[in-house]
Order: sequence, then C-alpha cells, then structure tokens
Amino acid sequence: GKKIMIVEKENAEENTIDQYEDPNKVVATTTTKKETKKNAEIKADITELKSNPILNKMLKVESEEHVLEFTEKINVVRALKLINMSNKDIIDKVYDPKEVDQNGQTKKVDKDYIKTLKDYLRLAIANDGIIDRKYKYSKALSEGKGGRIYVEGYGIQYLQKKLRGYLGGEYAVDIDMCNCFPSLMVWLVENHYPQVPIINLKKYVAKREKLLKRYKTDKIEVLAWANRDFAYTGQNVLINCLDKEFKALQNALWEDKTSPVVSMIDRSLITSTNKKGSLMGRVLGIIENDILQQVAIKYPDKVSVPYYDGAWIKNEEAENMVQELNELTKDYGVSW
Repeated sequence: GKKIMIVEKENAEENTIDQYEDPNKVVATTTTKKETKKNAEIKADITELKSNPILNKMLKVESEEHVLEFTEKINVVRALKLINMSNKDIIDKVYDPKEVDQNGQTKKVDKDYIKTLKDYLRLAIANDGIIDRKYKYSKALSEGKGGRIYVEGYGIQYLQKKLRGYLGGEYAVDIDMCNCFPSLMVWLVENHYPQVPIINLKKYVAKREKLLKRYKTDKIEVLAWANRDFAYTGQNVLINCLDKEFKALQNALWEDKTSPVVSMIDRSLITSTNKKGSLMGRVLGIIENDILQQVAIKYPDKVSVPYYDGAWIKNEEAENMVQELNELTKDYGVSW
C-alpha cells in the first residue's frame, strides 16, 4: 500500500542524444562493370513497371474521408545504388534493428520486404524520383478498429528514418512530435479523466531523457508497458511508477461508454488478448492523426509526406516550422 513516486535529484547528469549520420552527406562511390550492367537492366524494366505497377497490390483502403494527397521525391542515383545491393547487404548495412514504432515494435525485414522496397524504388526511378501518393484512414477505422492514416500502396511512410533521410534528405527533413503518446496521455487525463493519477507521467513528459538515464531504461521499454494489460513486476522504479498510471488510464478508457473517440472503436473487433492496452493505443492513434491532419491541411505546400507522429517537411520551410507547429499543438501539450 505504500505510495511510490519518482524523486528528482538536483544537478542530475544530462542525457546525451544519439547523433545520426547526416543524410545529406555525399559518399564518393565508383560504378563497377557489374553495377553498370544492373543499371541497364533496371532501365529495361521501366516500361513494364509503368504499364503494370506492382505497388498497387499493397494496402487497400476504402474510406474517402480525410483523403490527403502528397508528392514524394527521392534521389534517383541513391535509389539505383540500393537496387544494386544484395538482400544481405541491405539487411546488414541499411536496416536499423534498433528503430521501433510507437508501440515499441521493430519492423520485420525479409526478402518480401526488400522486394517491395526495390519495386518502389524502380517505380520512383521510372518517374524521375517523383511519385504522387494518397493517404487515407485505413479500412480498419471504418470497421471500428481505429487507426492512423496510411499511404495507399507503398511509400516513404514505410521507410525507416535513416533510409528516408538517405533517399530524400536533400529535399525534406523529419519533424516529429516529441514524446507523442505520453504527452497525449497527459492531455487525455487533464481534459477527460481527471480522476486518474499522473504525477509521475507528467514528470516523465517534462524530463524524459534525464529520467531514462537515471533509472537505466529507454523509451521503448516505457512505451511497451504503456501498451500492455498486465502489471509490471520488475525492479525498475521509473517503469514501476509509470506502469501504475498507465493501467489506471487504460481502465478509465475501457470503462468509458460515452466518449466520442472511444466509441469509434468496436471493442469486439480487438482480437488481441491485450484488449485494454490495444484500446488505449487506438485512442491515442486517433488523436495523433487528428493533429497530423490539422498540420497537413494548414500547411499543404510545406508538408511533403505525413507519417505516424510526424511529417517530412520541405527543406526550405523546415527552419521556421517548428515554432509554428508548437503553437498549433500547444493545447495538446505536444511539442515538435
């Protein structure tokens, strides 16, 4: 019955932020005879790709609401270089096994994933690096499952961050919502579920990097417990404190029968055994989507591509966008 709380220490050591390789960095390369032959084969495939694009066989969505159109642009020379790489080289040198989504899940990379990637790159090459794409709510939302906006077919949205930067970093840059789901949890409680205790969650949102370092864990582990139904029984003080508050919010959402957002989700269609965690994840995803659509609609000429908790912003617009976006989403407690 003892109440546990995260205790702040004075003058705590600041956490460091991983530095990614500059996506705009130019790497000198030479073209071998073998690569030249492959390039010729790629160009020979262009006519076939234009007449029968494989990519349309991917994700299909039916809802016509909230349809957004964006133009993707990638570097054709770099696309050719990736197509020339073997599957093993792509897995070993391009794939980032540490990158995870909002639910703490890593992307599965196998021969089918690589084939789809290369098909997309061939289609981009066939169109001089420019592809128009539509983004819609998935069919799952119209069926009551809830969800985000997804690209119709295949697009930059599905690429890992480093790969996205390598292929298109000279045209656009990533601008993300910081600590998105935890921030939206705080907003949900403060605006709709004030009975839920979130003293530790608010500290985590305000000082995430310092707390993660102090308690020797990472944001992936925190997000994983936010999405689980069962209680944390480990020894990490930070996760133990946060998990109690995550479960309290999960319960509040599960018991809510009147919220318009929660009502969008048909609980009977949640097939996972992790029902409460799945429901909360879908609710947060819907709110996140609403924010992203506001950004895309307000700045149609600045947003290059939307993806989950952020957007690809055209380079010439990026410098001034962060301050504008912070102002746009301040009522949600979301910063960029």
